[in-house]
Amino acid sequence: MEKPIIDGRYELDPLSRCRGGMGEVWFGRDRRLDRPVAVKFIRVDFLPDGRPDEELTRRFVREARITARLGHPGVPAVYDCGTHGDRLYLVMQYVDGCSVATLLDETEIPAPWAALIAAQVCSVLAVAHAGALVHRDLKPSNLMLGPDGTVKVLDFGVVAALSPTATRLTGTGVTVGSPDYMAPEQAEAGTAGPWSDLYSLGVILDEMLSGENQFRGVTPLASMHNHLERAPRPLRHRRPDVPEGLERLILRLLEKEPGRRPASAAAVYEELIGFCRDMPAFPGYVDAASPSPVRMYGRAVGMVGVPGGDRTARS
Repeated sequence: MEKPIIDGRYELDPLSRCRGGMGEVWFGRDRRLDRPVAVKFIRVDFLPDGRPDEELTRRFVREARITARLGHPGVPAVYDCGTHGDRLYLVMQYVDGCSVATLLDETEIPAPWAALIAAQVCSVLAVAHAGALVHRDLKPSNLMLGPDGTVKVLDFGVVAALSPTATRLTGTGVTVGSPDYMAPEQAEAGTAGPWSDLYSLGVILDEMLSGENQFRGVTPLASMHNHLERAPRPLRHRRPDVPEGLERLILRLLEKEPGRRPASAAAVYEELIGFCRDMPAFPGYVDAASPSPVRMYGRAVGMVGVPGGDRTARS
């Protein structure tokens, strides 16, 4: 089977095509630099009067710029962007691993691993929110757990910059986000902020630990209604081995009123880290026995600012 070539450089695997948040995603290879890549395509839709949908194009260009400037190891790097025929494309770092959605389908996630996954997501959100960026579509399929235990947050394609311009770009009446994980204020009024990402993370964390999304309805509208009206059920009624403090954190994340949720992603991170001790093996998903340069690097950086850290490092 012939492999498509984009811009004379990106060789795509014809068997890898899959649907993404804003179009198709292919996997392939950058022939110039000899490295694997993921290529996201978006078709430029045309309006009924024959004009191209310029808003969709602006959103795509904004995705490239926003993702490129995040500069966080938990976000796939952006390598390139351009046009191919009537479609725009974005070339990104290839991410190896397993999505949290797949984990939920295949196994029970140990509580420390659920906390560690969520803590890494908070690390990404802390940087994004500090730059006035909101993801707006956090869900299990957008979180990838790598074989070294690191997590990457995918698809900032519907991210909204907290500015009047960005509000106008997404103000066409189209609901942005996934109803099963959508914060009440997002479902009701289409408004989103850092507090909305924290709510979505609470839904994901609750699902990772219980094995079910307690707000999922039979239709997208039913899911949105559940987020607005249904009180969250305490987690320990469904999984008694979960620490009580983790249950309390999730209930705070799932508060209907944004002002009652935790103050920031950084604050949630600090709470989650306390539940990441005594990490159990996670065979089939994380290979803890193999040497990991990323973990080595992280351990060294973690010594910065720790009292007596230099003495520990020499002992």
